[in-house]
Amino acid sequence: MTKIVVDTNIIFSALLNTSSRIGQLLINSGEVFDFYAPEYLREEIFDHKVRLQALVKLDEIGFIELYEAIIRHVNIINGSLIDEHHWSIAKKTVPNDRRG
Repeated sequence: MTKIVVDTNIIFSALLNTSSRIGQLLINSGEVFDFYAPEYLREEIFDHKVRLQALVKLDEIGFIELYEAIIRHVNIINGSLIDEHHWSIAKKTVPNDRRG
């Protein structure tokens, strides 16, 4: 399977439009792709949950169900398991990332 790293913006996009290409890939392609995301993705999503809920017009339960459907095939990785060499590569790839 092809491994794909997704960031919070990808998940935001899927939450805002499940019919979009990325939304459909995340929801329906678990047998084709291995999606990976760092654990802070959850924190970032829930930091913006109220605004996202308003934009997609869902109550608490509806939003959680949508979120779970989207991340069902995303492997959440503990950042402490990523060695310094790979963090260095990631920082060069995404130089403006706020965690770097």
